[in-house]
Amino acid sequence: MNAADDAASVELASGEYLGTGEGGMGGDITVKVAYADGTITSVEVVSAKETPEIGGEALKKLPALVVAANSADVDAVSGATLTSTAFCAAVKDAVSQA
Repeated sequence: MNAADDAASVELASGEYLGTGEGGMGGDITVKVAYADGTITSVEVVSAKETPEIGGEALKKLPALVVAANSADVDAVSGATLTSTAFCAAVKDAVSQA
């Protein structure tokens, strides 16, 4: 299944938005962001093809960092800069739709 198929199968509730960031180590990264009243309340990775040991580990950490900062402008996870950059771009894409 490709990223477009993954994203197409995601159901969005009110206040949830999909965003895609290009340039991850394994390709595009798609996230679902819950955003209300100027606050990012949750971030979920919907589609990513990153290596489990490096990019996958970064994708486990990044959602909590974004929610805690209420911003996609967080530091990249060491060793996973491309993944981190694509993830943050996906969050910014989702928030821009709010």
